[in-house]
Amino acid sequence: MSLFSVRESEGRDVADLSIVDIEQVTYSLQSGITRLKRSASTRGGNKCGPCPKCGGNDRFYVLPEATDSSGNRRGKWACRNCHPREGDAIELLVHVEGITTGQAFARLKEMYPELQGGAANPGPTKKVDRVRPFPENATAPPEQWQERAAQVMAAATKRLWGEEGRPGREYLLSRGITEETMRVAQLGYIPQDVRDFPEEWGIADKSIESVFIPRGILFPYIYKGDIWKLQIRRIDPEVQKGKRYPVVNGSANGLYRADALKVDHPALLFEGPINALSAAQAIGDLAACVATGGATQARIDQWKMRLALTSQVLLCFDGDEAGQEAVTYWHKRLGELAAYLSASGEACKDANDMLRAGVDLVSWVTARLVVPNGTNDTKSGPGPGNQIQESSLAMPILPTVAPSKRPRPAWAYSNRNDRGLLITCSQCLNDAVWWGAGCTPFCDKCWSGDRHEREVH
Repeated sequence: MSLFSVRESEGRDVADLSIVDIEQVTYSLQSGITRLKRSASTRGGNKCGPCPKCGGNDRFYVLPEATDSSGNRRGKWACRNCHPREGDAIELLVHVEGITTGQAFARLKEMYPELQGGAANPGPTKKVDRVRPFPENATAPPEQWQERAAQVMAAATKRLWGEEGRPGREYLLSRGITEETMRVAQLGYIPQDVRDFPEEWGIADKSIESVFIPRGILFPYIYKGDIWKLQIRRIDPEVQKGKRYPVVNGSANGLYRADALKVDHPALLFEGPINALSAAQAIGDLAACVATGGATQARIDQWKMRLALTSQVLLCFDGDEAGQEAVTYWHKRLGELAAYLSASGEACKDANDMLRAGVDLVSWVTARLVVPNGTNDTKSGPGPGNQIQESSLAMPILPTVAPSKRPRPAWAYSNRNDRGLLITCSQCLNDAVWWGAGCTPFCDKCWSGDRHEREVH
């Protein structure tokens, strides 16, 4: 029997998986399960949630502290629907992702390098979209890199406000970004292409002959005082679309404006940093505006956990194929917290287009924000270059009307349902509505006892 078999014929466990955390293996699956809730204290603790294979609500459970027949720690799992027999981490990967036991063990070895052994013949490689717990760029770059990045950032910021930076300032102003926003965001300008020595950045990779910093606008990704990434927006018209946002060598997988994220506060997740700046400028602190820096970027546990602590995440990616793939990815990871928010306005494909077109971004955002029960008013602070007196999140109280033949719920006198979501009348599309028979929304004008009697009969 191979080392990579889950069990021997006698039922005895063979591979030592005592260091493997079955819960973390579950989170790394392609299906994107993000949270398991504690449901019992038996056998060291039982956590349950939706099955990564067949869904549901709590049919899937894990026992992180379960032991094998020899008394060694060996996390177990099972699904009451598709896999009622308890299995270990290897069997979980085989069952959910359809790979061989050898490939499953190789996956675990990537996550836990301390595991000994290797597959003699792991079988054909199958490409899977998995989340590795600690990739190389999941932490801020080394100190020497950050010191050099700070020097480049300081020089670029100074040049932006000099004569050399006029093209950068004019470009940003043409995109609707105010000078105050530029200063608050610490934007800079690189007047010409630069090739620096890798040794100055602490890069020991011999394959990198020089650190290339192209001409353009510098966007620094700063989080808790550390410079995670330096990204440049190339503004030369001849630059191809897919090459307009290069990153300086050695940068980590940062999240733009990550410091703006707050616990139990809504967030807007964009692809490009200029869109995050545009929204932040317009809506102030109504929601935290952050950007991944690319459709497939910022996919590390650091940012997933920060976003998971917010009250709601509106996914504001482009409508192209890459943007929609990003929406699918983040929706799987964040679950009910996430909702897609498409651009509004004629010929507007993103937040910056909306800013330049004069679209009211406050109304655009508040139309999709979830307001907790009991919240009657929400104010937005001023963003750079804007003064917002009050957002449209206020929930108006409707005038008292004669009681209908069907009791009205307590939240019936607002234009939001019991989850705080805006709803519209199914008949006249008025904003001030409530749920009627069969969960159909009606406004006061369209709802009446006679209408209800007709629907019932």
